[in-house]
Amino acid sequence: MFSQNPRMKDSYYPILLTIDKKYLAPATVTIFSLIDNNPKLVFKIYLISEGSDPQWLIPLKEMVESKGSEAVVKCVSKAYFENIKINLHFSIATYFRLLAADLIDEEKLLYLDSDILVLGDIAPLWDLDMDRYPLAAVMDFHRLDLVESQGYFNSGVMMMNLKVWRELDLGEKVLSYIFSNPKNIIYADQCGLNGFLKGNWLRLELKWNLQSPFFDKQYKNLFSIWSKEFNLPVSTQNPTIVHFSGNQKPWNFRSQHPYKRLYWKYLNSTPFARRFSEDLKISNLLKMLMPIGLKKSYWRYLNSKI
Repeated sequence: MFSQNPRMKDSYYPILLTIDKKYLAPATVTIFSLIDNNPKLVFKIYLISEGSDPQWLIPLKEMVESKGSEAVVKCVSKAYFENIKINLHFSIATYFRLLAADLIDEEKLLYLDSDILVLGDIAPLWDLDMDRYPLAAVMDFHRLDLVESQGYFNSGVMMMNLKVWRELDLGEKVLSYIFSNPKNIIYADQCGLNGFLKGNWLRLELKWNLQSPFFDKQYKNLFSIWSKEFNLPVSTQNPTIVHFSGNQKPWNFRSQHPYKRLYWKYLNSTPFARRFSEDLKISNLLKMLMPIGLKKSYWRYLNSKI
């Protein structure tokens, strides 16, 4: 068991991440950026993880404590999520946040994905009027069979009102929705939360979760209505939270995300500092350098052999 940090103050801001070994280094970067860019705040950082003895979290916990905050580990069993649907780049750890209201004795907390940079003051999120909302979040692409007024949010950053979660028994009800509607579940519990809540969430400005597609010109028309309502140009220039959503992960050498360099700056201030991407291999370099015409010929050849 981890001991309590004697430097921890009485007043703190609760934060939640769900984490597995694969995302340990990115999660450490997320937390480092949070603390580094909020020097006047003290945090109590809850880490929900699988297993009974997560010794692999010790470097992360020691970093948090060295900066005057506290890390609290909550362990769950993967068996609880047996047979749940996993797609794309998601892991089963994503679903652990559905247990937050049962595991954590807080009324409100800020949930963060492990592929995030926090670049500014997050204290204003605790001033939101959320009395009747279970969560506050930023809009994402419109998905599921929801009307436009209900919207669809990205769950990578959520201000969670755990008091309302408990009143609604939201975790259990979302899990029930997920198991009952497997065809609707593409983006893990994000689809489950949206499908069950049907618009019962508070909208946040884009700067609180600036997702990778917001930088992509091909999506400009899709975001035109958001640009007017949430000031997209200002958000992209001065975000509070940058979310490396989708496949544009900054630790991959082929990523061209505009905040990739900043991610590496923070990474190299953590216990997981490194010089090169893990996927920087000769085979990947050759694929990147191969002319497009040759790539097409190669795939046509492979298809002809099937």
